[in-house]
Amino acid sequence: GFQREDSGLCRDIDECTQGSLAEPACGSNAFCKNLPGSFDCECPTGYNGNPFVKCTSCNGPDCGCQPPYSQDGDNCVLAGCKNKGDCSEGAECITIAGGVSYCACPSGFNVQPDGTCADIDECLATSRPCGF
Repeated sequence: GFQREDSGLCRDIDECTQGSLAEPACGSNAFCKNLPGSFDCECPTGYNGNPFVKCTSCNGPDCGCQPPYSQDGDNCVLAGCKNKGDCSEGAECITIAGGVSYCACPSGFNVQPDGTCADIDECLATSRPCGF
């Protein structure tokens, strides 16, 4: 997401560093990658699974990747998208430099373990949301 600074400018929130040991941004054995206004979780080489839940060591041909990830050799990688229909419910297809695309939740929504987007209740937020 984004946060409004005292200057009135919005800055990207690094969700990867905002989590706690009790509630990390990504599942066990996964690593977090901050993206503009969002974040992504990935399983390291030799691990597969849903990185928002858990990555497990897997080296056999029966190992697969759960959506929104696809198999690329021995790795699970974020599946690119061409349009909103390629993304989970509520997510948008974002294209960045170099033609790389990814699915992300719009501002005001958080990604859930299944990849869908859930609305954030800004009225319960302790600080003013960006843009208001």
